[in-house]
Amino acid sequence: MNPRDIHSLDAIPMLEQDMTVSVEILAHHVIDGVYTKVFRAPKAGTFLGQHSHVYDHGTLIAAGAVRVFLEGREAGDYGAGEMVLVISGMKHTFLTLEDNTVAACIHNVRSAEEPEIYEKAVFG
Repeated sequence: MNPRDIHSLDAIPMLEQDMTVSVEILAHHVIDGVYTKVFRAPKAGTFLGQHSHVYDHGTLIAAGAVRVFLEGREAGDYGAGEMVLVISGMKHTFLTLEDNTVAACIHNVRSAEEPEIYEKAVFG
């Protein structure tokens, strides 16, 4: 199936823990309270785990493209150079639409080492 044909998480019958996710973490940085996690998904059609945070954050798409799902609903496609805004408490997941998609999650961590997870979730 072409990942561009997936427009609903309802069509995905698997739980997050059963998913085969092949994502390479390229870097973690904390600079002056700003945490950045840079990752690469080698294959189109990769889902990046659904979760939420206690505060707003952004994800910069550095290369490739993703389809964003917020609270299980399609929220748009984003390509290289675009920033995805995720509001606090919203469950979000990304579906890569191109091979070798690179993205950077950017958080103000308020002096923590890594972003606090508000809620992990599975599809459905």
